[in-house]
Amino acid sequence: MKTLYISDLDGTLFNKSKKISIFTADVINKCIEEGMLFSVATARMPYGCDYRLKDIHMTIPGILTNGVFLYDFKNEKYVSVENIGAEVAKQVVKIFKDVKLSCFVYIFTQDKCAAKSVIEKIGFGGGCINDTLIHLATSEMPFGGFGESGMGSYHGKTGFDTFTHYKSIVDKKTWIDLPIRYRPYQKWKKQLLHIFLK
Repeated sequence: MKTLYISDLDGTLFNKSKKISIFTADVINKCIEEGMLFSVATARMPYGCDYRLKDIHMTIPGILTNGVFLYDFKNEKYVSVENIGAEVAKQVVKIFKDVKLSCFVYIFTQDKCAAKSVIEKIGFGGGCINDTLIHLATSEMPFGGFGESGMGSYHGKTGFDTFTHYKSIVDKKTWIDLPIRYRPYQKWKKQLLHIFLK
């Protein structure tokens, strides 16, 4: 029986620059070539780690977003996605409402009614549909913590509107995902981003 070795990224494989050193990549690749089964488990989304892991020749899918996804880094595709059933989701929404707790909400679904239901029933400072964290990168979109996790809103005009609570949501369509958003940022991507951000 073979042993599967799994490592976290942040605080283990990644150095202080959030990269894997050439030495570490070489050692892991040599072990993989000699038959070691190796993969990673992380809270990150694929686009938060795939370009950082490009120098490691993994053949085993990684465990991403704390177990939500199994991701094949070699072929850049999802192998498995864990869904939360409708009844469990309703229980989670109820718990959030009961304890008045939430800062971000991320929902992955093609079901517009399910997304709308979650957005309307949970109080939160910012969120996304079919993505994570991108709402924080949008300087014109208001974001603020919610309840005891909040320190007031910021970004754009909302820095002055801290006593009015806005609910922000990004509804990312799944039919297209432009690679311009992801690293590595080649010169042409940077030039294109500057055009879009003007």
